Amino acid sequence: MYSLHGFGNMLLDRGRTRAFAEGLRACIQPDCVVIDIGCGPGILSLLACRFGARRVYAIEPDDVIACARDAAAANGFADRIVFLQGLSTALTLPEKADIVVADIRGVLPFFGSSITSLIDARTRLLAADGIILPHRDKVWVALVEEPEQYEELVGPWSDNEYQLAFPDARSKITNTWEKARFKPGDLVTSPVCWQVVDYSTVNTPHARGTASWVIHQPRRAHGLALWFDSEISKDHGYSNSPLVDEKHIYGNGFFPFTHPLELCASDWVQVHLRADLAGGGYIWSWNTSVGSGSATLPREVFRQSTFLGMPFSRETLRKKAHSFVPTLNEAGEIDRTILKEMGTGLSLEQIARKIAQHFPGRFRSWSEALTRVGEISAQYGV
Repeated sequence: MYSLHGFGNMLLDRGRTRAFAEGLRACIQPDCVVIDIGCGPGILSLLACRFGARRVYAIEPDDVIACARDAAAANGFADRIVFLQGLSTALTLPEKADIVVADIRGVLPFFGSSITSLIDARTRLLAADGIILPHRDKVWVALVEEPEQYEELVGPWSDNEYQLAFPDARSKITNTWEKARFKPGDLVTSPVCWQVVDYSTVNTPHARGTASWVIHQPRRAHGLALWFDSEISKDHGYSNSPLVDEKHIYGNGFFPFTHPLELCASDWVQVHLRADLAGGGYIWSWNTSVGSGSATLPREVFRQSTFLGMPFSRETLRKKAHSFVPTLNEAGEIDRTILKEMGTGLSLEQIARKIAQHFPGRFRSWSEALTRVGEISAQYGV
C-alpha cells in the first residue's frame, strides 16, 4: 500500500508519468472506455478524461480512492469517472473497456497480484481489440559489485559492536532481496534480458529463466542487480536501468550472494532465476554456479531463495503442519462472534455492545469493542 507521499513521488517521477500520459493520449479515441486498475489518487484516470475518454472506471482497493473522488470533482470529471473500491478481479462492469491502464508494479513487475490482475482484466474486462498499457516490460539482470549495500545487509549479523553471533539471521538475510540504486560502475557484467512480460499474451504470473556471463577482468561480485524497461505504448516508455541518466521511483532489485564472489578473467557465471507467485506475494529463487575457463563443473554453487529467508519459528511451523488440529484463541472467538452477528440486522454499535458484554476481560466498554467491530466490517461488510 502506497502512502500519499508515495503517490506524490509517482506523480513527480516525470519520465514515468510522461510515458503513461503520452501513451494514453496516443491511444484514446472518441467514445473510449478506460479502466484504471489501482487508480490511487486518480492521476491516470484524470488524464484519461482530459484526453477524451467517455467513461473511466477507476478501481482501487484502498481508502486513497476518496482523494481520487475529490480530485475528479475538482477537475470537472466527476460525471465521467465511476469509482469502484475493491480488487478488479472481484468486480464486473457493465461494458467492456477499450483500454486497461495500470501501474501496479513494485521494484519489479513481479509484484503481488499485479500480473494476475492484468491477465484477468484482459480476459474479462477488455474488448477483443482493446489495448493494455503498459504493452510490455523487459526485466534485465547483471552481476553487481556493491560492498556498501552488501555490508548494510550482512554487517549487523556478522560484525557488531558486542561481537554477538547470529548465524541463522546471517544465513537468512542473504536469502532476501532489497531495493537499491546502482550506478553504471557497479555493474560487473553487461545486462542480460531475463524476461519479457508482454501483457497482451502473458498467461502466467510465474517466471523463470537463465542468464550467463564470461568474466573479462578480475572483479568482485556481491549479487545480482535486476531492473525493468517499460514500453507503455508503441512510441512511449522509460527505462529503470542503472545505465541511463533518468532515475525513477522504482529503484533496482539487489539479490545478494551467500558471500561475495572473487572472479577472475575467463571465469563463467550462470544464474537460474525464478519468481513464483504464492499466496499474495512472490517467492524468488536464484541459483548461481561459478566455474573457471573451460571447466564444465562449477567450483562454487549458491542456492538461494526468499523462502529460506523467512524467519519461521517452530511454533508457527507447528500450526501450519497438515496434521495440526486448530482451535480458536480468544481473538478468533471474538472475530467469529462479530461475523455471526453481521447480517442479522444489527448496527455496529449494537454488535459492539454484545461483544463487550461477551468478552468483558478484553473490552472495558462497547466503544472500545467498536474499533474491532469496525475493522471486521470494513474487511467483510458490504
